[in-house]
Amino acid sequence: SEMRRRAERLVARAPHPSFLYLHTMDLHGPYLPPQDLLPEDYRPDDFLSYFSLLRLAGAGSLETSGHESEVLNLQQRYAAELRFTDEELGRLFDRFDAAGLWEESLVWILSDHGESFGEQGFAGHGGRNMTSSVLHVPLVLKPPRSWRLGPGRVEVPVSTVDVLPTTLGLLGLPQPRLRLGTDLTPLLRGGSVDREFTVISQATAGTTRILACFEGHWKLELEIDTGNSRVIRTSLYNLATDPEQRVDLRRAHPTVVAGLQKKIRTFLATENRAFYEKLHEQLDQQTREQLQRLGYVE
Repeated sequence: SEMRRRAERLVARAPHPSFLYLHTMDLHGPYLPPQDLLPEDYRPDDFLSYFSLLRLAGAGSLETSGHESEVLNLQQRYAAELRFTDEELGRLFDRFDAAGLWEESLVWILSDHGESFGEQGFAGHGGRNMTSSVLHVPLVLKPPRSWRLGPGRVEVPVSTVDVLPTTLGLLGLPQPRLRLGTDLTPLLRGGSVDREFTVISQATAGTTRILACFEGHWKLELEIDTGNSRVIRTSLYNLATDPEQRVDLRRAHPTVVAGLQKKIRTFLATENRAFYEKLHEQLDQQTREQLQRLGYVE
């Protein structure tokens, strides 16, 4: 609520056009929503803390019986947090509308991740959790009314890294030379796009990095040791027939695995190149000369 009020005050005194970035955190644990948003069948006696949920998952106890009512309690609190966030965003957008700013505003609503409540033994987010409950997140665009883009739904997989190139594309601005996302503007106009990179999701757990690559109905997961870049685990799933990712098909489809691994390597190479080029741009002249004398840069 306080963040929404700050945003309203900021927009009221900002020049136009302006850019507003609002980062909400209410949908994270410990899930303590306003009481009036909880459902009528909510049972306070079944309360389970978010951190207890994580401990149960870490101990491998979530998929055993005896915790159903407690997990339901958490899910109800999470849903109430979602309702609260939705209401606060509604109030903010109503204020935009009252100020005459809503119709011609370009608005993105998105999430960086979802949450798990026991799916495949996972809880919360992060670590090795790469299930659909964490990766399948909202991505909503409200274009300016004058653009005449009708309502629609994009069915193909997209990524949050597509937001920047799509925004630039919609505004007719030049794209970055090195980018990992795709301009989705043709999709919004009923066409199709050829992705330079397939959709990639990433997570870290200790000294390992987990990458998930999506193409069509296939999902490939790689777990990589960050110290020596060695592949520790490879898993392949057919999401059309196995959305819960129970059956690993890597041995049955080695060609698919090899093709998706190549796409991940291409993505990582471009990601590294973009990072180091940005770092190189940020070096001041004195630091650059010192590094050149030491032989670290050319």
